[in-house]
Amino acid sequence: MNTGAGNLVLRCALLVAAGLAAMVAPAQADPDPFAALVAPLIVDHSTVFYGDGTTGSTSSDSGGTWTTPQLKSITSDTILHPGIYWGGVRITGGNVIMVPGRYVMAGGGFSASGSSTTVSGTDVFIYNSNDPFHPTTTGAFAPVSLPASAVLHAPGPLFDAYYQGILVLDDRNPANTTSVSMTGGSPSWQGYIYSVNGQANITTGGAADGLNVVARNISLMNSSTNLGFLQAFNSFNIPNGTSLVINNGRVEVDGLSGVPFSPFGPVTVNSGTVVVSQLNLTNNASSVVNFNGGLLRSSGTTVSNGMAFVVGDGVQSATFDLLGGTHSFANGLLLSSNANLIGSGTIIGSVTNFGGIAPGNSPGLLSITGDLTLMDSSVLTMEVGGPDTNQYDRIDVSGLLVAGGWLNVSFTNGYAPAKGETFDLFGFGAATNSFAGITLPTFQYAGTDWDTSHLLAPASDPLSGSLIFIPEPATPSLLVAGLGVFTAWRRRRAAR
Repeated sequence: MNTGAGNLVLRCALLVAAGLAAMVAPAQADPDPFAALVAPLIVDHSTVFYGDGTTGSTSSDSGGTWTTPQLKSITSDTILHPGIYWGGVRITGGNVIMVPGRYVMAGGGFSASGSSTTVSGTDVFIYNSNDPFHPTTTGAFAPVSLPASAVLHAPGPLFDAYYQGILVLDDRNPANTTSVSMTGGSPSWQGYIYSVNGQANITTGGAADGLNVVARNISLMNSSTNLGFLQAFNSFNIPNGTSLVINNGRVEVDGLSGVPFSPFGPVTVNSGTVVVSQLNLTNNASSVVNFNGGLLRSSGTTVSNGMAFVVGDGVQSATFDLLGGTHSFANGLLLSSNANLIGSGTIIGSVTNFGGIAPGNSPGLLSITGDLTLMDSSVLTMEVGGPDTNQYDRIDVSGLLVAGGWLNVSFTNGYAPAKGETFDLFGFGAATNSFAGITLPTFQYAGTDWDTSHLLAPASDPLSGSLIFIPEPATPSLLVAGLGVFTAWRRRRAAR
């Protein structure tokens, strides 16, 4: 066995050491979760077709008719029944009970306000559209406004299998850019607010486990703790002085118009998932993400708020998944113990790792423009699925690679190497220190072993950064194989 790497400890059995940070499977980004849902369609003066093939008619409580839409204004105790409301509903007082069913606003919107107003109902579905026969004035698209005190629950699967879980569905017509506003304290409703072309204004606060919003744009107007699901197809605005805490919730910002997720107020992720197309923390000292635990997935990152970007609080499990792209950290990236960096992409800035790093989602390349420091608790996990550079994980460091902790190498996709194959795992400007231990796969082949002597060798070594599968003991055939390895290595290096 040729170790030749100073203090390297070579173990050829896959080792699971106590205290190593566990890698987690990457989450999947969500498309529009309701894209396939067929919205209600008003087809004549008294009929609405629903997505499940059933029909409805004008509500007995409608304030207007299809010929004369008029807002239903409620100021006292009232019971509302399902159906079409020509001209919408506005509640400013009284105790209003909504009978279970499907409510269609044909213009005028739906709003409830006032300190003496209460609105309640279970198995309620609200569709906010316009009056197709009078699409302007009283029949035009109008906003939806729900107070946090509204005790409204979306339909359950037993009551309405088709629109289950949806409290408000905003018309998808591109002309409908109205807002859906949620006001007051901690919300009491349950269900999704869906507005594919509109703006969702969240001014509720407190713990919002029932707050599930899918909208083109979301604006958080009051500090909130989210346990639900928030997806902005375009932008998610968090102004200065406002904060968002995520506990077991999910936040996704898709940035369809190239708009980054750029909060002015602090975001704290304790658990749950955050998925962004571009994360920018560049506004001020309060433009921060306190990434204590959970999963953060990003296709691009820019952090220049005067602080290092820290993954994990050292106690909870935290995973930063790079979905390609460029990730810039002006003051560096720090991975705490129990934190993991996975995925592929280019990192601009130095990286310090106390946790785990696993390039790619098999295989992948992490390019670091800066230094990489692997502390004693570091676990570096790399997978090999073939002899070509696009078949195994790689790490390229433009500056100094400070080795430390454990290097774990395993095979994937049933791959078994041929004798003399070389895997160019590392590239670096310079390297220092050594790994505390290396875990490598074992084989059934007789007379074969691993050569790790080149892993941290200086750049003057033509095989610097490489792991080699060799026959053992050394014989004249080894020299021939070595020449073949060198030729293959030259070809692969030239192709990089």
